[in-house]
Amino acid sequence: MGFTRYSGLQEQIVRFQSDTAKTYWLRGIWLLSWLGLLSACAVAVPTPGSVGTPSDLAKIAPALQMALQGLDKGKPVAPHRLVQDTLGRIQVYVYVRHAPGKVLASLQQAGLARMVNVPELKVVEGWIIPSRIPALTGLPFVTRITLPRYARPR
Repeated sequence: MGFTRYSGLQEQIVRFQSDTAKTYWLRGIWLLSWLGLLSACAVAVPTPGSVGTPSDLAKIAPALQMALQGLDKGKPVAPHRLVQDTLGRIQVYVYVRHAPGKVLASLQQAGLARMVNVPELKVVEGWIIPSRIPALTGLPFVTRITLPRYARPR
């Protein structure tokens, strides 16, 4: 009889620990779901189509952003990465969803000059004044703007 009492006590302890663990587990899930909802409410939603929104700025490659910041501050930029002509325009690759004539005309109106279209790669190579790059990011068919990648000897 003593053995069965001890065994019964162990069962009760195990059940109690199991119920307690379930309770804390459910409380944790409840807390995490509320924290998720609160964090979702804290996110600012950018207005679509406005130039300078985070989604538009994400279209500019980090190397190009660094080069533009260097130009603004007058710092020298690595010459093999940034190509600039005598008019102050820089050479960029503009990646687009598709490149029919209307898209090319819109790119030209936004300030892209001397364009070379490569439809197989969905890239338009061109020259633009650095201050006009935000106008390119605001175009809905533009997916990315980067510096050209040239081959370099090692």
